Amino acid sequence: MPINLEEEMKGKAPSADKSQEEEPKDPENQMFDDETLNGLGDTFAEAFEDQLDLGMTDEEQAFVDLLVDFDADFLTKRATEVLTEVFNRFDEDKDGFLSDKEMDAFAEVCNGEKFEDEDRDDIKNTFGSENGKFTLEGFHNLFMLQSCGRPLDTIRDLKALGYGPGLEKLSSE
Repeated sequence: MPINLEEEMKGKAPSADKSQEEEPKDPENQMFDDETLNGLGDTFAEAFEDQLDLGMTDEEQAFVDLLVDFDADFLTKRATEVLTEVFNRFDEDKDGFLSDKEMDAFAEVCNGEKFEDEDRDDIKNTFGSENGKFTLEGFHNLFMLQSCGRPLDTIRDLKALGYGPGLEKLSSE
């Protein structure tokens, strides 16, 4: 059963009784199912509120609002465009996937170091891979979860990737 972020944000858990369960507005756009979210602890809303309590500035809050449409449970159109641009920049062989080498190049720009093998495998297994390579959909899912749970990390990553507070590209690479 997909998690409905709108219900989670209202503090209501999805109904376990399938006869009373409402259908999601657009099930094709539900990004995370129970299995993906299992064990994550806080709901997105709680994690987001915790991040706000850590002192996000108005500019940072506006940046997050450009990334995530909390009412619709997914990334905004602009965030999806930006993340697709980023994905394509690191997809050196233009096969539509990120290899381990390409994922490491991305990690080096964002974090200053490559992924540990186990971390890279966990990311691919959790968010989406085909034939051992990270998918664009998985990349979007990764940023959706990070943006909801750790928005300041997403802000930092996008700044490192050359995007400003309006999701505009600051420099050409």
